[in-house]
Amino acid sequence: MKFYMPWFLLTQYCLLLKFQNQFKITRQGVTKHIKTLKAVGLVNIDAQGRERFCNANPKPLEEISQWLEFYEQFWDDKLGNLGNYFDNKT
Repeated sequence: MKFYMPWFLLTQYCLLLKFQNQFKITRQGVTKHIKTLKAVGLVNIDAQGRERFCNANPKPLEEISQWLEFYEQFWDDKLGNLGNYFDNKT
């Protein structure tokens, strides 16, 4: 469930209480998940009076994606070379 929350937040600026109904969990459960996501920078929380609103911050995921692109290309090349080796061996 924690992994679904950021994607839900990408589509809307959301009152934290709305999660309680959306995900059918307690307010404490919502708070725990949102604090975890905030701690790693995936969620921003804005206080407006007594209410807390949150939305997703995809920036950390973009950084990870860019970092992984190198390894994706590396392994694509290595596995392609391995496939070529076996194709040429027969």
